[in-house]
Amino acid sequence: MTINELLNERINKAFLDGNEGVRRALVEVKEDLGRQEPRYLSREALERLMDVYPGLARKDGYDDCILGVVDRCGLEPFLLYDKEAVLAKLGETEGLTYEEASEFHDYNQAWVGDATPGFLEAGSGRTKL
Repeated sequence: MTINELLNERINKAFLDGNEGVRRALVEVKEDLGRQEPRYLSREALERLMDVYPGLARKDGYDDCILGVVDRCGLEPFLLYDKEAVLAKLGETEGLTYEEASEFHDYNQAWVGDATPGFLEAGSGRTKL
């Protein structure tokens, strides 16, 4: 069960129980969670990581979508991007719908070896551009 499903369940229960104060508080928590922005790397942090891991492959123009570095035992580390942020930026810069941006991204993301970037899909739902 996702956090949103759990909150919806609790909101509905509070409503059915007639507990308006609890219901209102849960709705506020859900809205706050929806407004939280992912924490991306600062330019300085990215520069330090590139010094430590000089072989990392970067997606040009998408540094503001980097979440961090995935360090794997026995394998090369790679940059991890927020896929939703990448698709939103691609849609904005190229004038594409979400579906077009997703198709373009999936088709054009090239394998450049073990350091090929990864793209996190957090399961927060599809952003519509």
